[in-house]
Amino acid sequence: MRPIVLAGATYWNVFYRFAPETWGRGIASEAVRAGLEAARVHVPGRRFAARTRPTNEAAIRLAEAVGLTRAPELDAGGFVTFAGV
Repeated sequence: MRPIVLAGATYWNVFYRFAPETWGRGIASEAVRAGLEAARVHVPGRRFAARTRPTNEAAIRLAEAVGLTRAPELDAGGFVTFAGV
């Protein structure tokens, strides 16, 4: 995760990339959950944002599964955004 500024506020940018042969095994979910937990410990109160293309259903499901909620006010550049603390 790294900081990103959206609508004038700083968020931890939740992003990941895995090789297609690893998809569907829960690795991304596990990695994102661990990253969120670590960030909450080291920078308490920082908000999180996950941005993805609206057609990336797997990324949307993952964002929702880790507790992020749709934040259309942060959408830009063809990306939809999910956010949380």
